[in-house]
Amino acid sequence: MDKITEMESSPSGPELELVKSRYKPEWSEVDCANSGKRWMHTSILFDKYILTFGGGNGRESLDDLIAFNLETNTWKAVEILGQRPLGRYGHAGDIFGKDTFVIYGGQVSGPPPSILKETLMMKFDSAASKFIHI
Repeated sequence: MDKITEMESSPSGPELELVKSRYKPEWSEVDCANSGKRWMHTSILFDKYILTFGGGNGRESLDDLIAFNLETNTWKAVEILGQRPLGRYGHAGDIFGKDTFVIYGGQVSGPPPSILKETLMMKFDSAASKFIHI
């Protein structure tokens, strides 16, 4: 991986130097005991966490919210206050502003399976460390 470093400034501005790094990125496996198996879920980066909502596990649509802490490499369940969203898979999601997780669409396990066209929002309550379905 190449890295750019700043050298001494000149009248025209700082001079930059390209430095070759010996660092080679590698994959490392982390313990996923608390995350459960899932597919077609939504994951977003939120602060120091990767938040994962829903998905499927081969038997049912999931309605849980779990967080992977990037500093400790651990998973934990996140409580959702208020009405729990319908479990779903194949949905889209993103973060809006600093504290709102938005989820759109997806599919619910059947029979028969149904496609959803709803938009959900969950706001993070930092005092309680929980998400509130709004």
